[in-house]
Amino acid sequence: MPKSPAPITLHTMQSVNQQPVRWLWKHRIPLGKVSLLTGDPGLGKSFFTLDLAARVSRGLGVPPEPGLDQPASVLLLAADDDPADTLRPRLAAASADLDRIHFISPEPPKRKTAPALDAGLRRIAAAIRSVNNLRLIQVHVRCTCPVTGAFRRWLFSG
Repeated sequence: MPKSPAPITLHTMQSVNQQPVRWLWKHRIPLGKVSLLTGDPGLGKSFFTLDLAARVSRGLGVPPEPGLDQPASVLLLAADDDPADTLRPRLAAASADLDRIHFISPEPPKRKTAPALDAGLRRIAAAIRSVNNLRLIQVHVRCTCPVTGAFRRWLFSG
């Protein structure tokens, strides 16, 4: 016998206590929210996001913003870029505090794909809980999925 769906509880917006948005980068990247940076290859997305990670690791802001109140930790989930020949050199060039930049190594160690969603969520959640003073999580993926491909074709067609 199918399980009955849980009842829906409705609220009015009057019952919501309004809170100010806290910003990592004012009016661009809110703290505690999901932000997407998308675009074609070669436009500098990885350069910008790793520079941002370096700034967070040192407590610096993105000009002209003053920055965080203190240096903080960053968690990178990057399936396509090698930590040794790509991520670390770029972060070092951006003067990151490398002790504050964390990453999850793929399982098994030499695999070049991100953890499978069902198998990887528990590992990712455990990593998030284990990193002290975590202020930024970056997920670096090259998306070639049919949905975004179809959307891109629709958006730029005729």
